[in-house]
Amino acid sequence: MFTLSLEKALQVYRSSFSDHSRFGVNLDKNNLNDINIVVLEKDISVQSVTPLKFDFYVFLLSIEGDLLRHIDQFDYTISKYSFQLLPPNTFYSFENISPITKTYIIAFKEQYLQGCCEATTVQSLLKFHQINLSPITLSMSLFHRVINMFEDIYQALKENEEESHFLVKLILIRLLLLLKNDKINQNKLHLAQKNRAWQLTYRYLELIEIHFLEEKKVSDYAKRLDITSKHLSETTKTTLGNHALFYIHQRLLKESLYLLKYSDLSIVQIASKLSFQTPSEFSRFFKTYYKMTPKAFRLGL
Repeated sequence: MFTLSLEKALQVYRSSFSDHSRFGVNLDKNNLNDINIVVLEKDISVQSVTPLKFDFYVFLLSIEGDLLRHIDQFDYTISKYSFQLLPPNTFYSFENISPITKTYIIAFKEQYLQGCCEATTVQSLLKFHQINLSPITLSMSLFHRVINMFEDIYQALKENEEESHFLVKLILIRLLLLLKNDKINQNKLHLAQKNRAWQLTYRYLELIEIHFLEEKKVSDYAKRLDITSKHLSETTKTTLGNHALFYIHQRLLKESLYLLKYSDLSIVQIASKLSFQTPSEFSRFFKTYYKMTPKAFRLGL
């Protein structure tokens, strides 16, 4: 699994953050080696061309502005009061909609939570969020509670005492629980409002995320959903605007771009990892969408 460590991701996104006397560390002044948790404030309009995949968790609390956040196969419109957790091994990118956006961020490694409570409790919470990616919209009162919890974590980390880290872990667990409870309530409401077509589309995208390396035909997924390929393609065309095959290809392209940019695998190895029969087949597929070969993309030509 080729994922960016917390230290590497901070290097990649360094230009997105600036010094804040009130909230968030200064990445230019702080040591980025061997860290388990970091608190940041993003208020600069920066977007990475290639989606990134991390090996850590990220809390995102929207303070100001609107943006479009891409998580794996899903797109979320994010506004003020939005709260979301990104689990490891998910593709993440974003596009600012407003000229100014501000987001509070807490990134932490899973092992940081060790020792704060029962391991089974922590694992259950994390597992829930690994399969429930959608953000929630906080009420105003809850929004201010969450801001206070973020700021309590930041102040405790500045103290850097053993007792302070224990407090931080407990607050992180509270945030995980709060997010889970609100997510369950909001998901119930959304499912009740969504029609059959949207529920089918959502399930299709979930299946792509699980099986895209082995299954590249619409018929593979139609069989899993117990419908015809035509029905599936007509459904995604209605709900998302494109036929079903487009979303399989989009997922393969995301993985291709990521591996070409951030891994040391050869193009032959990448083609094999993505289950293409030959490197030539992979190259033709890639060139259809990007008008260049994988080699040219890797070299920046």
